[in-house]
Order: sequence, then structure tokens, then C-alpha cells
Amino acid sequence: MTGPRDRAPSGGPAAAEPDVPRSGDDSDPWVDAWLVSHAVRGDAQAYETLVRRHQALVYRVAYRMLGNASDAEDVTQDVWLQVWASLSSFAGSAAFTTWLYRIAVNKAIGVARRRYRSVEQLDGEQPAPAAGGRQPAAPSSEDAALAGERSRAVDAAVAQLGPDLRAAFVLRHFEDLSYQDIARVLGVPEATVRGRLVRSRRQLMTALGQWR
Repeated sequence: MTGPRDRAPSGGPAAAEPDVPRSGDDSDPWVDAWLVSHAVRGDAQAYETLVRRHQALVYRVAYRMLGNASDAEDVTQDVWLQVWASLSSFAGSAAFTTWLYRIAVNKAIGVARRRYRSVEQLDGEQPAPAAGGRQPAAPSSEDAALAGERSRAVDAAVAQLGPDLRAAFVLRHFEDLSYQDIARVLGVPEATVRGRLVRSRRQLMTALGQWR
């Protein structure tokens, strides 16, 4: 099997899309497999369709891991460059999205670990809103203001978790992955995933004690 040829798609104007099997579900593994099989033969349009199907997933994971829109955008670009460069190594033994989650999480963990070495710099840091995502709005009532404050507190508490605990927590509670799928993404035993989730929840309960 040969990898994608030449260079990654520029994202500019392109010819008509390939005859992609239609599915209303962007997580349909059969459609992903079809696109991958064409992309590894150098079909740039198939690759760009993969990007469009899963761009939001990659950005969402990166943002939840890093709490910063600019960093999330940088990680998202790095992820898709790596996908393009190593697509031919995708064995197909797991779903494409599992492989994609693994790349996204590993990239985000790398950034988070570099940050985590200087924990004191994170104190009081508020995550920037994700582009196109939840935006802070002027509260129209005391309840709305309280909800916004609570949400910011949760974001800040998640940002204080160690990178490995944060990855497990994000995949479970924001991405709704099963323990088995998280274990596949992180490349660790399922028991390790459960242990990390227990520790992350304990730390969050301590950090968010005033909100209980």
C-alpha cells in the first residue's frame, strides 16, 4: 500500500468531490474506510472529505485538553498533517476515528505536558472560548450568571488535571467514549483508564467543592 503522494491538500478550490458513499452519520466507519482506501492512493479529494467529516472532533478534543482556542487550532493543523503523512500506516484493525483520537490526544498531551511543568503559570488562567462553540453571553439573570461562573470553574479545574488524567476525563465525559475505546486510544489497559478516571474525578470534586 502506498501513502498519499506529493503534498498535503492546500484547502483551496478543488475539483468535484469523489463519489463518496452517502451516510448521514459522520462516524460511519464504513464511509471512513472507503475514504481512507482512496486517500492512500493519492486521492486528495477523499482526504479532504475525511478532514471535513472529522475536523470538529479533532478541534474539540484539542480545545478540551488545552483550554485555549489558539493552541487547539495549532494542534488541529498538526494532527491533520500527521494524518496525511502517515495515513498509509493505518492498519484498519480499529476504526479510523480511534486512530484519529489517538493522534489528537497525543499531540494535545505533548503541549499540555510542556505547560504542566510550569503549573504556577496556569493559576487563574481562564480558557478562551472555542471558535464557533460556546460563547460567554451577557447574563440576563442571576441564574445565568451563576451557570456561567460554574462552567468557567469546571473548565479551569479540568485544565489543572495532569495531562494523562485530563485525556481520560475528556474522552469519557466530553467525548462519551467507552472505557474500552479510551483504552485503545490511549494505548493502556482498561484498568488504567478506570484508575485515571477515579483520580481525575476525586481531584475535580476537591477543586469544585464549593459548587456541590
